[in-house]
Amino acid sequence: MSNSFLTIHLMLAVIMMGIFAMGFYLRKMRMELRVLRDARQMDRFYDRLESLFSLYRDLRFEKALPALRHHSESPEFLREVVNEIQMRKPEQVLELGGGVSTLVFARALQKIGKGHITTVEHEPFYAQQLRKWLREYHLDKWVTVVEAELSDYSIENTKYRWYTMNDIPVQAFDIIVADGRMAKESRCGRYPTLPLLQNRLNDKSIVIVENVDDVNEREVLIRWSYDFPQYEQQLRAAGASCTVFERRS
Repeated sequence: MSNSFLTIHLMLAVIMMGIFAMGFYLRKMRMELRVLRDARQMDRFYDRLESLFSLYRDLRFEKALPALRHHSESPEFLREVVNEIQMRKPEQVLELGGGVSTLVFARALQKIGKGHITTVEHEPFYAQQLRKWLREYHLDKWVTVVEAELSDYSIENTKYRWYTMNDIPVQAFDIIVADGRMAKESRCGRYPTLPLLQNRLNDKSIVIVENVDDVNEREVLIRWSYDFPQYEQQLRAAGASCTVFERRS
């Protein structure tokens, strides 16, 4: 009887030691994951800081930009689009959804001395705010702000809410910039951009999409790659801030 009692106590002791060891390793793993997450957040912070300093250095604004933390655009994304503008020197840029990004892109065009931006906004308040900013920063001659209503579309038997096509100028664009605002209007809200505007692109045009941490918007990129194989998809920027679609050569 005493041997059985001792055996049970030994088994319980071994089990308790195992539970203690498992708890110790779980806490250690949790701490390591927290350190890794904090390191990634710190890396992202430095990426943003470096991109922001780079924009101010290269574009030399007369005064500070409105606070970027209140807007969806990341400095990394803005830096990548400015890089494309400086490299390609576009005549016509179409921006779907404006904001601080419009000031940055307009200043990039002003610095190279050519080009024009058509910025499409479906909310009158933001359109008026944008026009005010452009006047304050003396960039209004480089941008036309278009207030576009939203319309219902059916593409491949799927319904979307997107900008009314009649409100978008009928011309070729060298660069189309699509932000994530349409994601709020319908599932995969940015998908109509390429199907509806592909006839406004020339052989050297590109479509730049700001990446959004949303499963539906990631689906948009996958579907574009599948539905439009003539376009090559390229992930750009630190932190994968944007994706560029360019016609294959």
